[in-house]
Amino acid sequence: MHKGDNMKLWYEQPAESWVEALPVGNGRLGAMIYGRTEREVLSLNEDTLWSGYPRDLNPQGKAGFFRKAAELAKNKKYHEAQELVEKELTSGWRLLTRRRAAKTPSSGP
Repeated sequence: MHKGDNMKLWYEQPAESWVEALPVGNGRLGAMIYGRTEREVLSLNEDTLWSGYPRDLNPQGKAGFFRKAAELAKNKKYHEAQELVEKELTSGWRLLTRRRAAKTPSSGP
């Protein structure tokens, strides 16, 4: 065995769906690689495609809530920690989601 041989990824067949593809990226720009030999297929993603435009959606002044959620989790109060995080630490994304939902016509009766 040569040095570095254990650093290779080997797949028996190409990915058939998104969940089987190999993810690559840096958190802002990413792709899913399907591994086709004749013609490669990539699914690309860039954060502003989903969020509208670059901006800071991190909630400000919430460090105390983060520390409290971490303390709750350490004390195995996972449900309380999750509720606190959802209520206090995801506000930027929740607002964005609400705005999008308000602009989307209902498909139901």
